[in-house]
Amino acid sequence: MENRGPFLMDADLPTAQGKRSHIPRMPPVSRHWKVDRIHCHLVGQGFAGLGLEPKLHPLRLSRPWQVWTELLTVTICHQANWDKLHAIVMDLAAEKLSQIDPRHLTQMSGIDFRRMFGGAYDADRIRTAERVRLLRATANAIETDTDGPRFDWLPAASVRLAGVAGLYDRLQQIEAFRGDPLQKKSRILVHDLLQFGLISVSDPENIAPAIDYHLIRLYVRTGRVFPVRIELLDRLTDQGTPRVEFHTDLRAAVEEAMTYSAGSAGIRIDQLNQIEWQIARSFCTRRSPRCNGPFLPEKPIDVELECLAKKVRGCPLRCDCRGATDPELRSIVDPRSASPYY
Repeated sequence: MENRGPFLMDADLPTAQGKRSHIPRMPPVSRHWKVDRIHCHLVGQGFAGLGLEPKLHPLRLSRPWQVWTELLTVTICHQANWDKLHAIVMDLAAEKLSQIDPRHLTQMSGIDFRRMFGGAYDADRIRTAERVRLLRATANAIETDTDGPRFDWLPAASVRLAGVAGLYDRLQQIEAFRGDPLQKKSRILVHDLLQFGLISVSDPENIAPAIDYHLIRLYVRTGRVFPVRIELLDRLTDQGTPRVEFHTDLRAAVEEAMTYSAGSAGIRIDQLNQIEWQIARSFCTRRSPRCNGPFLPEKPIDVELECLAKKVRGCPLRCDCRGATDPELRSIVDPRSASPYY
């Protein structure tokens, strides 16, 4: 397999509207992977105008409880079926709110965890002790009163993400959200809070990608990210678990590529992140990519994305994806990981 695509040195590319994207020039963040910025631009243009509207939160309770269900879900969401886990949390809240009260969860046992949340995990990925520890730590970090959780540090408007005392900094104080140099879980939480209209941010330029294994697989297969040395692709197989440094380096390249794709699409990073994550897990699946097929019913996609899929008769990216016509690229999978944040 040859290295694909030129690597542009200019930081700005024209957007879908014909304007400059004004993406700030970024220093090299990946040592072993390159970003094809022209291809990022072409793929991004296909998403122009697809920015998703805020959704109503499924839990019809006060904002603190809505925020808490998102924080709880993100805490234990690694290597899980997000839809199942989120639905389980919502069902527990609807059935008996005290079940997910932070004060109750500080005393959670492994048996409790498996009974309440086990349905969201494959049997070999549940890692009960690890998730119980993280969930207890998060519950202990949240102030409560007689009405439930309190989030005095998270106002509904003008939340600052970056800097000292910003939201990213605040989340670093919670065990589940620290340790990852690319802050995946913190960024997912920000995306979720924005998606449900639970916050607005004063520094939207600091809304950053949340790169997981689904997105790694998608960006390499589409040809937007490629290796400096072709033998690096040998690590993108089902064999072995590469070191965390390998994952971080590759995730950094995907993050850079998503920045350019979002700029060309003219939509926010969190919106593109959500769109492409859905495509990756429901079309560009690990075992058998569904380039010409419908999305997986058990992994639903948003209505706007479903309309685009029907229009192109398959994966929304099939027309611009290099892997759609290259079996070798389609055979690439995401690297396995044992990290509690990946």
